[in-house]
Amino acid sequence: MIDIISAIGTIFALILLGSYLRLKSVPSDEYWLYADKLVYWILFPAFLFYKTSTISISSELLPQISAPLLSGLLLTILIIWLASNRLKFDNKAGSSIVQAAGRHNTFIALAISERLFGESGLIIATLATAVLIPVTNISIVIVLVIILHKGQQNLITKIVNDLIRNPLLIAIFSGFMCNYLGWTHILIVHDVTALLGSATLPVVLLCIGASMRFQGLKQTHPAFVLSSLGKFLLYPVIVLGGLLMIPTPPETAIILIIYAATPTAASGFALARQMGGDYKLMASLITNQTLISFFTLPFTIYMATKYLGLEIG
Repeated sequence: MIDIISAIGTIFALILLGSYLRLKSVPSDEYWLYADKLVYWILFPAFLFYKTSTISISSELLPQISAPLLSGLLLTILIIWLASNRLKFDNKAGSSIVQAAGRHNTFIALAISERLFGESGLIIATLATAVLIPVTNISIVIVLVIILHKGQQNLITKIVNDLIRNPLLIAIFSGFMCNYLGWTHILIVHDVTALLGSATLPVVLLCIGASMRFQGLKQTHPAFVLSSLGKFLLYPVIVLGGLLMIPTPPETAIILIIYAATPTAASGFALARQMGGDYKLMASLITNQTLISFFTLPFTIYMATKYLGLEIG
């Protein structure tokens, strides 16, 4: 446990540093807004393109990654959606609870995977990211449209257009196409994206901290409990069940559990506001989950390593 805490302590230290800097307006509030945009539109797409276009993809690895993760994602969304209805949450709150339970923080998962397992862990984590990002975005949007009764054609068209123009999806698709065609080192392009990608994780961890909002945390207990049960318990347990049915190397299995057990993604706030959900509740759930993951993630990783017989240190 000490080794795990030590390995991922740097990651959470950067998140806390980002939160402190934002609270102190260092360098300015406007800076963090533009830093988020830089990550979303430039740094992370460059990282995803470089990794997906250069990694070696085996026919055995993709099913090992996709089956447990996608079953965990879709079943968690369905179960938490039904539970939120059963517990009489209104549609706006229910949509945020479903998002908070189903989304994952890609950046924390990538950083922890690299910290624990080095370059080999980052390769597996990149494939997990490439599998999860498209399915998560599409499935969450569909569920939110149903929950919020926003079936108008113009909204659906707008969402489809947003997905098509999503820089992360474009980067993943372009990277896999280049990989398939054997274009693993395009002159200048791969050098530039490698340099940009190397700056992604430290910058984005600071931005995660800067995006945390501490107002109204006490008013969200029931929603927080339900979303956290989905995110920190149900999702990892379903993924573990999938891993037990598909023979998977322990290192790969641990990384998939890390993805399942990370806090929800900050991008859920923008989607909640765009689609008419409870975006203030979503902001609170993002912050609460990120804070509690400081404790739940090391414990989950420790229990998974003991169960799967993998030593970290």
